[in-house]
Amino acid sequence: MNPPAPNSDRVPPSSGDPTTRPCSDVAVGPLPLTPAPRVCLLLTVRNRSRYLQAAIRSVLTQTFPHFHLIIIDDGSTDDSANLAEALAAQDAAASNSPARISVLRSPHIGRFAALRLAHTIAHQLAPAALLGWIDSDDLLIDTALAETVAYLDTHPACGMVYTQHINIDEHNRTSGLGPRCLVPYTPQALLLDFLTHHFRLFRPELYHAIGGVDASFTAAGDYDFCLKASEHTSIEHLPRPLYCYRIHDDSISTARRLEQIAGAARAIEAALHRRGLSDRLRLKLTIQSSFELIDR
Repeated sequence: MNPPAPNSDRVPPSSGDPTTRPCSDVAVGPLPLTPAPRVCLLLTVRNRSRYLQAAIRSVLTQTFPHFHLIIIDDGSTDDSANLAEALAAQDAAASNSPARISVLRSPHIGRFAALRLAHTIAHQLAPAALLGWIDSDDLLIDTALAETVAYLDTHPACGMVYTQHINIDEHNRTSGLGPRCLVPYTPQALLLDFLTHHFRLFRPELYHAIGGVDASFTAAGDYDFCLKASEHTSIEHLPRPLYCYRIHDDSISTARRLEQIAGAARAIEAALHRRGLSDRLRLKLTIQSSFELIDR
């Protein structure tokens, strides 16, 4: 399965757009959407203008039409916010249905604080909607929502479903399935590897039962969230490659790798404590280095 083709046509900056929600609106609370979408997809972005348009378009081309995309710009200093607003305005103008994108400009508050804010808005707009996250430099395969919504609809005891993902580079070249895709999921296996990587769709009741995203994490907050989820519900694997995970020099997993490892260790130790295992198990962390010479 190939990733969506990148769209090279840049959207001009927006001069103002009714689907954009300024920060002052959040305190009052946006009105619920009518009709209510089945899915709210949440995207936070900070300085990702190079990849953001492709990420948003991969949502807009979903075969499942009943979604709303909430974008939080986390204090970008590049053109990310303008680009998101322009795409929202363009989509609203081209569609006869209610606006499918809401954009909010926020001061820089951090990725997981921004994600928590997005969840607050999603609850105000569509409290019963299923929830999913897409990173601002990644892509959804066009049937991702259709297949994951259908899975949750036919598996009522499942609180979260996750799919396989394809690794891609900055030029959309694929390098096969992520290695985690082939590891069987159990709540115990999740303690040592972030198996529920991408794409995840989950029920709103689960988000609130966990207490939401922990905004104190600067990296690996999504791993912490999934560890908590595994303690509250059945998580099931849909073995279909429905997400493209982009690996590039500026990604968190590359540029902030040590910070991500520290965050993951914190999440694991917290899970051991919650599960009553910390009195007999402790985390041993081994960091392996790799060096490579490349052309300047």
